[in-house]
Amino acid sequence: MNDENLIRFDEMTPERHRELSARGGRRSGEKRRQNADVRKIIEMTFLKAVLTDQLESEIAEFKRWKKQCRKRGRGDGKGVSEKQK
Repeated sequence: MNDENLIRFDEMTPERHRELSARGGRRSGEKRRQNADVRKIIEMTFLKAVLTDQLESEIAEFKRWKKQCRKRGRGDGKGVSEKQK
């Protein structure tokens, strides 16, 4: 960067200082919103992964339960025998 282009704020005109400050504030807001969006995407991705793992384990548990019911002669999968009705 060229040192001749660098001007301290106290050496600038008030209008130029105000313009640059406003521009910096707008960019700061854009960056904060962008970071918040990235954070939300990361959280949603993590949550999806966790829920997918939980769902897979529940499906596996259901399949084991269903298999046990069939072995016991409860082919309907309801887990209730004729004697219990």
